Amino acid sequence: MGNVFQFAWEVELIKGLQELIRSFPFLKYFFSFFTMLGEPVSLVLIVIFFYWCFDKKLGIKIAISILMVNVTNGMIKNIFKRIRPYAVNEQIECIRPAERKYDINDMAKQGFSFPSGHAMCTSNLLTTLYQEKKNRKLLAIGSLIVFLVCLSRVALGVHYPTDVLIGVVFGILPSIVIDKLYGKMEKKHFYLILIVYSCLGFFYCRSNDYYSIVGLIIGFLSGDLFDERYVNFENTTNIWRMFFRIMGGAIIFLSLVNVLKLPFSNEILEAETLFAFMYRVLRYGISTFAIIGLYPILFKYNILRLKEKDAD
Repeated sequence: MGNVFQFAWEVELIKGLQELIRSFPFLKYFFSFFTMLGEPVSLVLIVIFFYWCFDKKLGIKIAISILMVNVTNGMIKNIFKRIRPYAVNEQIECIRPAERKYDINDMAKQGFSFPSGHAMCTSNLLTTLYQEKKNRKLLAIGSLIVFLVCLSRVALGVHYPTDVLIGVVFGILPSIVIDKLYGKMEKKHFYLILIVYSCLGFFYCRSNDYYSIVGLIIGFLSGDLFDERYVNFENTTNIWRMFFRIMGGAIIFLSLVNVLKLPFSNEILEAETLFAFMYRVLRYGISTFAIIGLYPILFKYNILRLKEKDAD
């Protein structure tokens, strides 16, 4: 299921890069390392570091921008449905699949090829940070990392060069738009617009990753509003608190996502049905709201206790 469109030069470039990997095996680990920098786990760690520890306001902007990029990526992929290069060309090897636990040829699980989510997310993150910091060294180093992430996706056989080139463009544009709109209207109205936009894919998207992202968006935005009204936690510069905040949040999120699976079998949850998709939105929405809206209550409590001790 899907569409095939490719240029001859793209296939030759991928084959050339993979021949280079076969000649110099260490390049497999080199490219795998840089591809990990653009994967969801790495991006989530960056977001929660900024949001919970370093700079809450910047963390919100980064989170919104990356979430919007991811949901846009899912909606575009489900329109073009470009099959990944390794599934079309026998000479191309899938060195690092997007989802290792699923069949590499199942595009509903692996995700379609166009555009590259890694390229979109890393270029988006760089643009957001540069707009905030205006640091040329950051731009230079970040651009090199984005280039290597994009190159890794091609070398590993999971994307065409045009996937990453267009992905960079589609990653930069949302960051600019979010930067222009953020703070220009009441937050709850802005968040409602983002949620409505994110749900447009309900009419045609058939991939799990899209519905997971919608759940993350709803959970994060509602959790941030809850925090602003009822919690309003503060950032911390204490290394150990940073560590425990991030580790605690990760454990709570992963636990909830998996506990919420228990009422149903894997066959039901993995089926491409309306119920499976909506329950995925619910699972990720509840889990994200728990760590963004409720979990920071613990931060607030600790801060207040410290202030009391200082006063004594």
